[in-house]
Amino acid sequence: MRNSVSVVIPAYNAANYILATLRAVQCQTFSNFEVIVIDDGSTDRTANIVQSFCDIDLRFRLIGRENGGVSAARNFGAALGSCPIIAFMDSDDVWYPEFLASAVDFLNARSEVSVCFAGVRIVDQAGKPTGAFASCRVLKPTITDFLAGNPTTTCSNLVVRRNAFIESGGFRKGLNHAEDQLWLIEMQLNGKVIAGIDKILLDYRTNQAGLSADTKAMAAGWESMAHFASELNPASVLPHLPAARAANRLYLAQRAVRTRKDFKIALAHGFAATMSHWPTVFWECLRLLRKKSNTIIGRT
Repeated sequence: MRNSVSVVIPAYNAANYILATLRAVQCQTFSNFEVIVIDDGSTDRTANIVQSFCDIDLRFRLIGRENGGVSAARNFGAALGSCPIIAFMDSDDVWYPEFLASAVDFLNARSEVSVCFAGVRIVDQAGKPTGAFASCRVLKPTITDFLAGNPTTTCSNLVVRRNAFIESGGFRKGLNHAEDQLWLIEMQLNGKVIAGIDKILLDYRTNQAGLSADTKAMAAGWESMAHFASELNPASVLPHLPAARAANRLYLAQRAVRTRKDFKIALAHGFAATMSHWPTVFWECLRLLRKKSNTIIGRT
């Protein structure tokens, strides 16, 4: 049991992608796991697809419940798990075969670490690589890193010791955007060590129907996250919020263009970033110009 993992997958109307997600878990080189899929009140064929999978592989089980949101579903699934390590996965992402093995080995080698995560490749709705990556440029993120963005990228990337997760109280219910960011901030404020594995180990799907494509809702979610984080520890959080808000809106501007080609919304996010903390916008634009310049020089 020491090295076993409870994989928790919340699913809501995920019929288009859930099978690929389940297969990715099934194909892990690390096989000592249980999978708990929480069908969060789906109205499509999600439950039927998952149940058919469970009938074949008894490590998988399906639990249905009324829709309560992704945070409540994750907490519910984690409470049902029996293993000392919990790995969260969204219903449209794909782990590489060595994801769980790498995470378990990492935690075994570093007893001080409570949460680990890996690098991410960004894919489109059809699963085709976009050319974008979220590498672990910050292997031990600080509170500032978690406020400005989410170094872990996605909940599908979170592997946590069960006792640490239970002690934290889980994800804040009712918060369906930036809920993982707030949880990570709270863990950080409570002295838990969060560390990255310097490998690309999963594909993060961006699709127009997903929660992460609605950048207006993501901005509102970030503001809720910032509010709750400020209540947790004002002295540690408030001084960093203007620059963090600017960084968040710049990220959302890029995301609005990448996922929906929505230049009007992107411009609004850019304006909000400038109003919040113009030096952040300046230095980010300068960084992008230098990157572009280096790319052009490299091609000549």
